[in-house]
Amino acid sequence: MIRKEILIILTVVLFAGNGLYAVPVDKIFTSDGVIIEGDKYARVSIYDTPPHRTTVSMFGGWVSLIQSYDSSIFSMFGGTTEALAYNQSTINVVGGTIYTLLSYDFSNVNVFGGQVNGITAYDTSTINVLDNANLFALFALDSGVINMSGGLTRRIAVGEFGTVNLLGGLVSEELWAGDSGIINVYGYNLSKFPTGGHYGFGFVSGEWADRTAFSINLSGVDTYSRVILYQVPEPATVLLIAIGSIILRSRRTF
Repeated sequence: MIRKEILIILTVVLFAGNGLYAVPVDKIFTSDGVIIEGDKYARVSIYDTPPHRTTVSMFGGWVSLIQSYDSSIFSMFGGTTEALAYNQSTINVVGGTIYTLLSYDFSNVNVFGGQVNGITAYDTSTINVLDNANLFALFALDSGVINMSGGLTRRIAVGEFGTVNLLGGLVSEELWAGDSGIINVYGYNLSKFPTGGHYGFGFVSGEWADRTAFSINLSGVDTYSRVILYQVPEPATVLLIAIGSIILRSRRTF
């Protein structure tokens, strides 16, 4: 009987030593740090230690939830997590996978790459989608702002005084707007139609500043009226305006 109990104890110790029973712990950063491959945390919180602005970079590993506060900076290059941005903090996503990313207060999120399944701007926060970002869905609520100039997302939804500024990238499925939300589209040869498209609620088409053609479906009865088009002047037109202003100034001089 004693031998059996000793065997059980040794077995538990061995498994625990291999990390099979290890429970992820919380981690608090108040100074610069890194999260690397093999790290595993339940919750990571990032705070400044004034006047120092704390910077944490994640290159791999797994974290259940990362929360950035104050004016801290969290940059993700690899690994897997969910993330929340508060206060005036900044989150930069370059690589890795984020299942859900939410920004609040006056925080700022820059998505350069990686995979983000769902991202939402609340309060007066700002989300910038650039370069090679790969997203499933973008949401702007309250007075949140989303600026998209590159990357890929399947859908964008805006409501409750949120604002979306579209300057580039690919929206493969739909735009939806309601509850005082606004979608501003900037480009060349822009047009919007109240009918047609995949959902029957119309579509918007044109060319981005880099001359990439696009056509995006509209979804929902209020979306058409909440999509605002801003025609970007042709370079030749801008040049003519500049020349004209110079000529007018010259005439006033003499």
